[in-house]
Amino acid sequence: MKNKFILLELNQRNEIRADVNLTIKSLGITEIENINVKIDTGCPYTSIPVRKLGISNE
Repeated sequence: MKNKFILLELNQRNEIRADVNLTIKSLGITEIENINVKIDTGCPYTSIPVRKLGISNE
């Protein structure tokens, strides 16, 4: 591949989404798999709702 970019496709709602696996060591959260997140290309960071991480309201 000669190009240094990734071609992404928008979904039906004109969003870019990805399934991610992550670990947040500072919170003691490990091995979270297949969380679907929306990627905002105009934002320098991505936020993930706490409920998606499996943390209860308590």
